[in-house]
Amino acid sequence: MSVLRSRTGFYRQEVNRTVCYVTISDCLSVCVADVCVSVCLFVWLSFYVSVYVSVCLSVCLSVCLSVCLSACLSVCLSPCPSLCDCLSVCLSICLYPSPVCLSACLSVCLSVCLSVCLPVCLPVCLSACLSVCLSALDRRSGLKVAIKKLHRPFQSKLFAKRAYRELRLLKHMKHENVIGLLDVFTSEIILDRFRDFYLVMPFMGTDLGKLMRLEKLTEERVQFLVYQMLKGLKYIHSAGIIHRDLKPGNLAVNPDCELKILDFGLARQADTEMTGYVVTRWYRAPEVILNWMHYTQTVDIWSVGCIMAEMLLGKPLFKGNDHLDQLKEIMKVTGTPAADFVVKLQSQDAKNYIRSLPKIPKRDMHTIFSKASSHAVGMLERMLLLDPEARVSAAEALATPFVSEFREPEEETEALPYDHSMDNTDLPVDQWKRHTFTEILTFSPLRDSKETSL
Repeated sequence: MSVLRSRTGFYRQEVNRTVCYVTISDCLSVCVADVCVSVCLFVWLSFYVSVYVSVCLSVCLSVCLSVCLSACLSVCLSPCPSLCDCLSVCLSICLYPSPVCLSACLSVCLSVCLSVCLPVCLPVCLSACLSVCLSALDRRSGLKVAIKKLHRPFQSKLFAKRAYRELRLLKHMKHENVIGLLDVFTSEIILDRFRDFYLVMPFMGTDLGKLMRLEKLTEERVQFLVYQMLKGLKYIHSAGIIHRDLKPGNLAVNPDCELKILDFGLARQADTEMTGYVVTRWYRAPEVILNWMHYTQTVDIWSVGCIMAEMLLGKPLFKGNDHLDQLKEIMKVTGTPAADFVVKLQSQDAKNYIRSLPKIPKRDMHTIFSKASSHAVGMLERMLLLDPEARVSAAEALATPFVSEFREPEEETEALPYDHSMDNTDLPVDQWKRHTFTEILTFSPLRDSKETSL
């Protein structure tokens, strides 16, 4: 027990925030908080200065919108499509600040936020309230690390189970292209006082989404990054795990262009019954949109294809405004699915919807990616197939010519089987808490390994 407590002193917190490990949920919680504060400010000011109602409404709304929109635009706009939809509508409504329409503007703006943004993003925001990530210095090695604090993870059975699963997944991952656990500790040494704990992970510096916004990537860099994604996915999939939320923001990149797959918050075992809305929309496989209940690891391959396409084009390939629009954007490229694909759909509503669509021919990928090599286009054609059974696997994609320049087969390792026995278990919070505490006590921190240096 004393060893556990002593580990808390090994990490000295730094002032700067580790952006690459802060998910979009952190951004959204800031955004929602800004909206609430802005609305309160608006109501309070307009009530107490009703004599100058027209002037005050103008000033207050300007302050509200500037605070809210500046936070949203600077932090959250690109990674969150729903927020982007919401803000674009709000901005178009509020461009003309006439005192006559200010009240209507605010009410419409807020109603759009509540109807468009919160149903999609609020569950993620609530999850964000339970964790925060900072950079710190490991005094033993002198290296910078990222520390994620899980705050009050045992306030419900759902959060307790998620915290336990995330800890076990991170402990299991030992691959250079998958985020792993350097250490885990808690300040408490007694189970009854155990309330929160800290996950120590490698510090990377940025993520692929930010990297793409900073510069246009050459095809050679795209090859190297895609190769690392596929190596990481082969490892994850070999353990029987589906990531389910691959996107540029979940791919950490260090200054040497070395990549790690992050965030196993949505990861689940393969071949389990699953819900449809688990992947960020622009990178969501068609079978997820169509709500297949038993999808496979190839949902991650579709996401890699979308990310690779975005790196080559400099913009998202499928940029839908909602799930149906996303499906239409996909079919503008892939064409209308064949009858044998429709038959495989489990939802009758999905079958009827697909059959009701007009016939759309498949576009030639070479025209979309006119500046890309034939090997790159060939890779995309094998990843972005509507039928998941025909889609290439991670292991098969590693054998394609597109990544042959960087390929080192000895590094394409597989994982030990992951024990899924607890994934479908329903336990009270106290038992999840006990299991988590045991996992922390039995963890042996990595020392002087390749993992610590990345």
